[in-house]
Amino acid sequence: MKNSFFILAHKPVKYNCNIDNRYKILQCGSALSNKKFGDILDNTGNNISYKNKYWVETTGIYWIWKNCKSDIKGHTQYRRFLSVNLDLVSNILEKYDIILASPVTWNCSLEQQYLFTHNINDLCDCEKIIKEKYKNYSISYDITIKRNKWLYYSNSFIAKQNIYDNLCEFCFSVLEDFEKMHNFSCYENVYEHEHMFCTNHKFHRQIIEDFKKGHPETNDMVYIQSMVFGYLFEKLSLLKVLELFILFIIFISCLFFILVSFLFSLILLNKFVGVIF
Repeated sequence: MKNSFFILAHKPVKYNCNIDNRYKILQCGSALSNKKFGDILDNTGNNISYKNKYWVETTGIYWIWKNCKSDIKGHTQYRRFLSVNLDLVSNILEKYDIILASPVTWNCSLEQQYLFTHNINDLCDCEKIIKEKYKNYSISYDITIKRNKWLYYSNSFIAKQNIYDNLCEFCFSVLEDFEKMHNFSCYENVYEHEHMFCTNHKFHRQIIEDFKKGHPETNDMVYIQSMVFGYLFEKLSLLKVLELFILFIIFISCLFFILVSFLFSLILLNKFVGVIF
């Protein structure tokens, strides 16, 4: 049985801990960068690497879906990885359908949480696409997005090939329709990635829908694994190090100025009180 595991990355990274060498760095957005650092580039084979500015790590997921034919395959979001022991993955997936990061819980529904932090119109557009294209998912969408208060975060999962590919087929079919409805060049800063936040919710919704069918009475569809055993630190350029050093000096100088001002104020206050009394 062939297994493939990928860490998605858009910048050179170094590890702050030991990482299983079976994880391969999949460089996302390779078509848009002159720097080549990954074990694999996402602009090879069947790819959408040129969309990385707006599709972010999803260009890497697309590459895995279209080009990796391993029996088991998985990926982790930019610079992160799951803490699962890769030697145990095959045995885990004999009992469970998918390995995911621990869910994040809010004190409101996913829809309300999205409203607080993103453009709710984009999520509404995704809802419209899903309910028109996959009518049998309407009820599960409402339950998952409008009632649930937790989310399998980070677009990271490991599964057998058929499950991995089914998830991707659903999500990318929705994404492609979403893309036709929007001009991403009008999005600014983080909002140019707005539809990728929607993608996280779509993967989550599809996981709930598909796996509850296979295990209606149990929770054995999902194996929860802590996310992140360790972050991957980005390599810092000399200019960036110098910038951080200057900011540190400014910070220390401000603290010193505040301390001196405080002591000087105490001295003046002490003299003033002495004159009065």
